[in-house]
Amino acid sequence: ERSERWDELIPRTTGIDGSPGSIQSFTGHKGISGDTSFVIYEDGDPASFTDGLTATGALGAMEKCLERNERFFVAAGFFMPHTPWLVPSSIADLHDPRDFVLPESPPGSYDNAYWPPYAYTYGKASDTRPYLTEAELRSLFHAYYSAVTLMDHSLGRLLDFADSRNLWDNTVIAFVSDNGFSLMEHRHLYAKRNYSREAIHVPMMIHHPGMRSEGRFCDRQVGLIDLMPTLFELAGVDPYPRHLDGQSLAPLQENPDMEWETPALSCLTYPNNSEPRFRIGQVGQWKLVEGPFSASYRRVMNHDADPYEHFGSFPNNITPADLRSLEEGVAEIPFRENVFYVDKPDLGQTDRDEDGLPDEVEIDLLPLGFHPFEDNRTQLRSLSNSAVELKSVLEGVTLTFPALRAEPRYFRPWHTYPLSLQRSPDLSTWEGMPGNFRLDSSGAIQWLDQSGTILDKAFYRLRIQP
Repeated sequence: ERSERWDELIPRTTGIDGSPGSIQSFTGHKGISGDTSFVIYEDGDPASFTDGLTATGALGAMEKCLERNERFFVAAGFFMPHTPWLVPSSIADLHDPRDFVLPESPPGSYDNAYWPPYAYTYGKASDTRPYLTEAELRSLFHAYYSAVTLMDHSLGRLLDFADSRNLWDNTVIAFVSDNGFSLMEHRHLYAKRNYSREAIHVPMMIHHPGMRSEGRFCDRQVGLIDLMPTLFELAGVDPYPRHLDGQSLAPLQENPDMEWETPALSCLTYPNNSEPRFRIGQVGQWKLVEGPFSASYRRVMNHDADPYEHFGSFPNNITPADLRSLEEGVAEIPFRENVFYVDKPDLGQTDRDEDGLPDEVEIDLLPLGFHPFEDNRTQLRSLSNSAVELKSVLEGVTLTFPALRAEPRYFRPWHTYPLSLQRSPDLSTWEGMPGNFRLDSSGAIQWLDQSGTILDKAFYRLRIQP
């Protein structure tokens, strides 16, 4: 049964008044980007803030299931320590800014690195704003760790509930984070949107009943994509979908020291979430970074020699076998210029929503509003020209778009995306041609030839599978 709270969104500013005098902003300083880098400390019960309400909702859902003697799955997403940091004063008072050890970057740290132009950076030459003073930097640390403490307080309520209801013997409990956070550990870097260890290395803790390695630390690199197959196996879901890219971590829970040669993969896609800008693979002591801005950009890091990634590459030290493993791993993350061509499992003719359009084709067309778990027949009719046989659409070979509106959030307005088009004056004969499309400011698609001229007075169709 789907809980009525499953899709509940709690505003991140819940519990906050935000009077001007209570706001401490860091955005006026060199390297601090965005309008959310501020902290507000206000009086109030931690349970009345966003994360506290999230915990209350999760507790209520679990309590209801236990009263009915039903199994449950609860996913509680805590907002902290994402910016802005909105924290009750009682939590902030637990930390003294004078106690924090500030990071030091050795001379030459990351001097030879190429950082994404969209990374939040502390010290760009083009940034003429003043640096944070030591007192301001301590205030920044105080804000971040106070936000972490608020999240920890809210999470602790769930764990206390597990204690009080004896859930540890029959419940799988996992804790992960979506990304890390750089706090000037490398002089240049702040927040996320970079490939530093602080930004992409996140905590993962998993408990399941009867595990022999309880309380042990595992230093093998794994990925967040491994969480779903792990939960499936630990919950006894058999069979579970085998097309998942991740793999179950249950063997590592039994033996944290076992050999684990599968690279952990990451990518940076900002500002266009369809186009990976950097691909990162890690296995053992080695980390490989590749970027598309320069064809020759590659960085190999050795965590044994440089655990905090302060210095340059170590390309001459890595063994050919380790390098090949990393290269094969990151090659699985293709650089894309076109959101229609996406990595996906081979689903064949699977059609879970029974609308006549295979899931595999619907996944291709996610940016156009299709979804593999929803009936898309209305969407099909809106996309199909009356002169085109629906059969060609259902086979997933071609689609004809005389006029079409796409979902603008997937594309940047006026940005040109290359496509392979087929042109027909009468829908009976087709010829291939290179082309492009772009969205205007209203979200309407414009079809273009290679010279950028808008195409009209003909029909154009797009191959949705390479």
